[in-house]
Amino acid sequence: MIALPQVLLFLMVPIPLLGSEPRVACLLCLQPQAGRVRAMLAVFAIGAAVLWGVGLIALNFFILLASPLYQLVLLTHLRRRFVRVHRREPIDVAFNWTPGLRHDRLFALFNALFGLFLPFLLLLWATPVHPAV
Repeated sequence: MIALPQVLLFLMVPIPLLGSEPRVACLLCLQPQAGRVRAMLAVFAIGAAVLWGVGLIALNFFILLASPLYQLVLLTHLRRRFVRVHRREPIDVAFNWTPGLRHDRLFALFNALFGLFLPFLLLLWATPVHPAV
């Protein structure tokens, strides 16, 4: 079985952080190449599931390899919900202190927090607990 390299933790970070910038979120969710990105991430996750099912990689490694896919699904869901409720695209709030952007800030915060904490919670769930002997 392949050990879980700590270097692969970078797979959990890009989608939530990139998705908090609305132009990149639009690029990941709406543009024609978004279908190719989703297909590539799905193939990556399916390949990881097969390797996990065969027993070549640990469950922790599978969670890390599949995290970009469910982070993109989360980003797409949050963005669609924001657009449906507020009838506009989210505005970039990084270093933007303009009053009245409360909902845009919450969108960026929820996207980043849920996108980053979901893989960590899944890793905690998948990590076996060994009782003290």
